Amino acid sequence: MALKDKLKDQAALIVEDEEGVGSFAAKALSLFGFQKVDLAEDEEKALELLSSQKYHFILADTNYGAPSAKDHYGPRIVVAARKLGQQPIIIATSGLESSKEFWKGESMPNLFLVKPFSLADLKASIEIVYQA
Repeated sequence: MALKDKLKDQAALIVEDEEGVGSFAAKALSLFGFQKVDLAEDEEKALELLSSQKYHFILADTNYGAPSAKDHYGPRIVVAARKLGQQPIIIATSGLESSKEFWKGESMPNLFLVKPFSLADLKASIEIVYQA
């Protein structure tokens, strides 16, 4: 089955504090075939969206060192989704390979993608997690 067919009924949440990266990812996920794509620029907005919408896929930045970040809130968002009964596919992102250490236990992602990433990198990662 083609990737677009697998994603056509899927809702995606992007959690990204960098405006350019978030906008790029949102356009890319729509292009790949996700039916609905929401973008949250911080933890508060992500938790608000998670409480009102079921997501099949989350692309979450680790959010270390962001001016508005209290700490590494990407993993907490994933745990919150799972506590709400959601079991989304997770791709975690970060500009540092070492950030993988923050994604463990309940927040374990399906895949870790180091930034910067290209359209082809993102598509290949989604194909891996959806086994397309």
